[in-house]
Amino acid sequence: MTAVTEQLAIQLAHGQVIPFIGAGVSMSLGLPSYASLIRKLGEHVGFDGDIFEQLGDYLTLAEFYDQRKGGLHELRDYLQENWKKTQKEIVASPVYRAIVELECKLIYTTNFDDFLERAHRGLNRRYRAIRNVNDFVNLSDDKVHIVKLHGDLRNSKTMVLTESHYFERMTFESPLDIKLRADILGKSVLFIGYSLSDINVRLLLFRLKKLWDSGPRPEFRPKSYVFMDRPNEVLAEVLRSRGVEPIIAESTDQSASLVSFLTSLRDRAAMLPG
Repeated sequence: MTAVTEQLAIQLAHGQVIPFIGAGVSMSLGLPSYASLIRKLGEHVGFDGDIFEQLGDYLTLAEFYDQRKGGLHELRDYLQENWKKTQKEIVASPVYRAIVELECKLIYTTNFDDFLERAHRGLNRRYRAIRNVNDFVNLSDDKVHIVKLHGDLRNSKTMVLTESHYFERMTFESPLDIKLRADILGKSVLFIGYSLSDINVRLLLFRLKKLWDSGPRPEFRPKSYVFMDRPNEVLAEVLRSRGVEPIIAESTDQSASLVSFLTSLRDRAAMLPG
């Protein structure tokens, strides 16, 4: 175990780690990449998917789809129909099992699916999904709080996908954003399943660094971490400048490397005093 991972294990043992779950985790259960989803959007509005992908950046293409369709309700229906997984499949997933077994009391995700919730249910962990401000009412500490930062498939109006959605979220003033800022100012965040091409996440990291730098003791800011599937010297240096330490996968098998990392992290944390 490296010095970086050892420090993260210490934070986990003290209950000071917040997993932040991205699309790469859902892909371990066979869901498509963001690029594949964009190509499918193109097909739904009459384009060849590969050609559509070349006509703009992903946010602009999603915006075009939203305008053509008058919202994301048709996409929501399509995803609900095609993103089906049985409870048995989810519980059997080594990736989801490893995340649940970290036993973190607070998890953030930008995924639309409900696999995290169902993994907790299937492994007999009590949880509460937080999708909007109404879900803040009567929160109890005896449940895992799963915050759906970009909405979910239950309500297409909560889904953050288009350019307009991202522009609106970049103010970081919604109730969920305010909660996020408060939650992660004093804890370590572990980003899992991200390429960090998500501008929303990168802007969040930048703004958090600014908040800490403006205080009297910026050196007290806890480190955050990102699990990366391959080395990237440029990205690693930029991330470190914003207080985020990269942890590189040990093999090219992304799911197996992630499970190995999470399991060893959990086991090491269990050996440390809480």
